Amino acid sequence: KFKFKTNVSKGTYIRSLIRDIGNYLNVPATMLELKRTKQGNFLLEDCNTLNDKNFKLLKIEDVINLPIIEINDKNLEKKVLNGAIIDNIYNKDIISFKLNNTIIAIYKIYEKDKTKLKPYKMFTNN
Repeated sequence: KFKFKTNVSKGTYIRSLIRDIGNYLNVPATMLELKRTKQGNFLLEDCNTLNDKNFKLLKIEDVINLPIIEINDKNLEKKVLNGAIIDNIYNKDIISFKLNNTIIAIYKIYEKDKTKLKPYKMFTNN
C-alpha cells in the first residue's frame, strides 16, 4: 500500500496510471481512494458542502473559461437570441456571448462548415 500526489493535465486517467505503475513493478495494482484537490480553477479548500449555509452561487463567467463577446450589435443580438448559425469572425472554436451583463449563449465551431459557429448551450432568465 502506498500514497502519492500528482499534478496531471486534462485527460489523464489516474486508474490507468496506477495500472501502469503496477505493471512496471510487476504487481497487481488498484486504487483505493482518489481525492481531487483541484479541478480547473477550483480548489478543494474553497469548496462548500451542500449542508453549508455560507455557500454562494457563482456566475457562469466565473465557472467557464471561455472568451466572452459582449453583444453591441442588434443584428448579432437577434441572431444569437434565435440560435442562428453565425460567421466565425472571432477565429475561436468556442465562445460565449454576453448581453446586458449576462451570458446568454455558448457557441462552438460548426463541424459542417468550420467558418461558422453554431449554438452549443443557450441560457434564459425564465
